[in-house]
Amino acid sequence: MLITERAELGAAYALWVASDAAYLSFLDPDAIKRRLAVVELELVAMLRAKHLEAIVVQGDRFSAIAWRGTQADQLADIATDLDVYDLGDDNVLHAGFDKAHQALAPQLRLALESMKGPRVGTGHSLGGGQAGAADIRMPGAFDLLCTFGAPAYLRRRARHLATTPHWRFVNAGDLVPRVPPGFMGFARPGTLHYFTSTAPFGWGRERLIVNPGGLRTAGRYLVNKVFRRGSGWRDHRVRRYGEEIAGAIEDAGSLAAPDGPLSEASVDTYARP
Repeated sequence: MLITERAELGAAYALWVASDAAYLSFLDPDAIKRRLAVVELELVAMLRAKHLEAIVVQGDRFSAIAWRGTQADQLADIATDLDVYDLGDDNVLHAGFDKAHQALAPQLRLALESMKGPRVGTGHSLGGGQAGAADIRMPGAFDLLCTFGAPAYLRRRARHLATTPHWRFVNAGDLVPRVPPGFMGFARPGTLHYFTSTAPFGWGRERLIVNPGGLRTAGRYLVNKVFRRGSGWRDHRVRRYGEEIAGAIEDAGSLAAPDGPLSEASVDTYARP
């Protein structure tokens, strides 16, 4: 069943492909279609407002909206990431992600009306933050969230609003999921799927740990900063998440995941360097 607390890795891999493909929005629709076809997803629509972009995809088991993450050369994207608070506002969301959602909201509502099967909101980095904001602003719109390296989007006092199952993938050395920090009043709802293989010395026998404790993840992150300089950025890359999910599937002993089509060719093409 797709809607579970613990991620189905085949479905998560397909959603990662969609999140990766969202970076190609409005640059090369044919390339997006080819990428999605590897996991048997179809491009349904492309959404755009200002500098913000998302794609709507459809598969046999679910449909999804994948928001594009931060482009390093887009100053407007970076400004959205840094717009944490509206002073004097009692907003329960990261202000930049909330504004981004409002810009795309009319197109999102139209897209949701035509989506079939369980509806998933997904994205990497900024894209994941927008997926979370959309879920809060449109209750019931999504049956599942699946994000990769996403920053916090919800204030702690409003955590009760986050009722949608959320597969939250985080690499051990990734800085972005740690901001804004908890002392600024932000929560991180959902089920943490934590990749340990990005940590030095190969800590842990398992590549993927579900809901590890905060002290455990903080310790791994600090050791990364000492022994793997630059890991905070490298481990945030969208392709790094694809490599880790593919590795977790291999560790599980099968590339033919029970929850959807997945071939060794798809792993080779989209996850491995």
